[in-house]
Amino acid sequence: MSVDLKSAPVRLVIGLGVALALSACSAPPPPGVLTQADIPSYLRLKVNPSAFAAEDRKEAAPPYCSKAGFVAFTVPGKPLDMQIPAAYPAIVSTNLACANTYDAHRLYRSTIALNLGRSIVGIGNEATLINFDTKAERYYEVFWRDNNLIGEVTVIGPQNSTRITPPLAVLLARRAAART
Repeated sequence: MSVDLKSAPVRLVIGLGVALALSACSAPPPPGVLTQADIPSYLRLKVNPSAFAAEDRKEAAPPYCSKAGFVAFTVPGKPLDMQIPAAYPAIVSTNLACANTYDAHRLYRSTIALNLGRSIVGIGNEATLINFDTKAERYYEVFWRDNNLIGEVTVIGPQNSTRITPPLAVLLARRAAART
């Protein structure tokens, strides 16, 4: 049996489910997530503080891990909206602190095992780029593990957002991972 990774239900379960599981509420971005300085100015995205509380209520972390960080960048005045297809660009950066490296590796492998991603070198202990691009939108996620931390950067936008690319997702993931 094969799974269509570009279908909306699968992406919502895999992509947003993991992003929500990794979400956390905090004032300044904690280590391991992006800051406003990391976001290229040409995207015209700003940190969306109202997304912190809304995302924090949606889903708890796995029992062996705790929420560590969440930050969303959206078009000013727009809520974080990960609808399919995306109406406008958004970037989400999340991380999760697990009790130990074994638990982090187990969570990383169980998440990535559901996807067919491309391995990325130079981000944490292991990293994967997942391309959910469709004819209607651009959607890329980078997951990584750095010892007992799990991180994720999601970059999403309409198909005409030509600056939303896999290299952008990898660049932002490198910046977030460097903060751990």
